[in-house]
Amino acid sequence: IACSASRWLHCSSLAFSSFSGIIYAIADPYRALRHTPLALTPDARTELTGRFTDEQPKLQRLLFCGIFLVGVGFCLAPLLATNDQPLTDDLIFAGGMIFAGAGAYLCIYTGGLLRTYRQLLETEPLTKE
Repeated sequence: IACSASRWLHCSSLAFSSFSGIIYAIADPYRALRHTPLALTPDARTELTGRFTDEQPKLQRLLFCGIFLVGVGFCLAPLLATNDQPLTDDLIFAGGMIFAGAGAYLCIYTGGLLRTYRQLLETEPLTKE
């Protein structure tokens, strides 16, 4: 019975993940924004360029901090475990996972912001016709 319950859980999770992926692919609200060029006024473009040049070093530092935290969480924390004290090892692994999770959040958040700025700035300026 345990094998069939495990198999059912595995199949239902696989079905749910593929169903949610299909729904996301069909109802992607940002698909039109990615495929149509945006037209920015020259004032908006200069303001956006100024913001990007001001925030780019901060965002890159946060991105590198996220990469460092992921490295500490996945590479350094397991090396600190000694296998002599199980409670201490569990706490070290838990701390490593927390560091890795915080680093992954920073990477995803700042990477998304940098990608957004770059995508907005590569559009064509609005011209008067």
